[in-house]
Amino acid sequence: MLTVLVVCNVTLINAQTLEDLLRITKNPNQYSARATGIGSSFMGISDEISALYYNPAGLSRLCYSEFSTSINMNRNSSSTQYLQNSLGGNVNAIDFTNIGFGSIINTRRKDSIALVTGFAINYTQEDDYSNRYSFNGFNPFNTITQSLTNETSNFSNNYAYQLYLADTVNGKIMSPIKDSVQQNGWVEETGAKRSLNIGIGLDLNRSFAVGLSVGLSWGDYNYFRNFVEEDINNKYNSLDRVNFTNTDFTRLTLHDSLAQSFNGFTARIGFLYKLRDIARIGMTITLPKLYTVTEHFSRSSTSVFDNGQSYSFTSSGRNEYNVTTPWIFAMGVSTSVFGLILSSNVEYADYSQLSSGYATSNLISINQQIPLVLGEQITYGIGAEYTFSDFDIPISIRGGFTHIGNQYKVAEFDNGQNVFSGGIGILLDDDVRLDLTTRTSAITGSYAMYGDGFNSSYSLKNTLSTYALQITVRY
Repeated sequence: MLTVLVVCNVTLINAQTLEDLLRITKNPNQYSARATGIGSSFMGISDEISALYYNPAGLSRLCYSEFSTSINMNRNSSSTQYLQNSLGGNVNAIDFTNIGFGSIINTRRKDSIALVTGFAINYTQEDDYSNRYSFNGFNPFNTITQSLTNETSNFSNNYAYQLYLADTVNGKIMSPIKDSVQQNGWVEETGAKRSLNIGIGLDLNRSFAVGLSVGLSWGDYNYFRNFVEEDINNKYNSLDRVNFTNTDFTRLTLHDSLAQSFNGFTARIGFLYKLRDIARIGMTITLPKLYTVTEHFSRSSTSVFDNGQSYSFTSSGRNEYNVTTPWIFAMGVSTSVFGLILSSNVEYADYSQLSSGYATSNLISINQQIPLVLGEQITYGIGAEYTFSDFDIPISIRGGFTHIGNQYKVAEFDNGQNVFSGGIGILLDDDVRLDLTTRTSAITGSYAMYGDGFNSSYSLKNTLSTYALQITVRY
């Protein structure tokens, strides 16, 4: 379980946040049912189409032409803790996630050894952003109205001022609505990240292979939030323009929406070495990915007062920027003994090298935060697969564990995210395999509801479960 404090104002959707950059650059490592079942420790194996993502040198290990396709069901169960109140929710998404083709395109001989050149192309849905959660609580400490009041001194852009929740005192915008309000709302997220990759693997000799894969990534992300702040105790029950100590406030409602679309390019270089008949050792280098992001945002707001009066204020806008990811270096090893395949994998990335371009004032601020907040991430995993080849219908059982390191330098619990997976493979006949896989993990974060998060932060825990079904045909 990963727990991290993210101090970012989630109400300011017209500004990019560090979370936006990390979401786009996230590497889910779920590219085939078989590899996921082994815990994505697949770099040293890489003997199927998914080698495109784990180690393209493995495409030279294709023995036949291969076609595969899969569907996934993702279940995201959420629970929030806000102002000592807990709420739960869940969302399910079923997606067509994979279709690919691989083949041997050339076989040549050197010293009576067959040297293979393999090729593959694959479409995959890399990530699903579906999420839904609610929050509710009585806040005796502060209000979002105060946060809106302090956002800007520009009258035309100040939400509290435009909604008649604040006024000027000695030339400064101020609001008497400071505490003791009921706050509730919900958040819904949708969208997905997809990619199309093509690659080639080439045997240089009987022991060593190299490979290259390139890919285009694209996707969309949509965020919706409804936030209500209400004077349920009727504390603010009169309009006092003279002393400005009170106001006849009833309710404030905010509707926020953000729609992002992005696309990018990536490339991987892979190496695979066969150590006699003992083991396979793989290494990959993923070049920095360049994404272009376009986003449209809007906020509509309404204030209601005890006398029935109401006021509304709406704003919207558009941003465009780019994101460059860090280099990723990975190494893996696998060995096979009496039908048992054991594999392990380790991956390194320095997220302090993450950067965002087009120099708006907010992006400059984020780029300044990155080396202070983000650091080195180490991800590692182990996996195993055992095949009962003596059965009338051969069956393989799989299991794996992956630890995804924390990208943040400072976290409440710097123990990363643990992912557990398992699955089975059923050889329906000599050329058709059915793979079933399950994968589960949990991640917990503390987020600022508004302002700097002091007495307005909430805890969100997401338990992510994936169930995959894949068919592979070799011919």
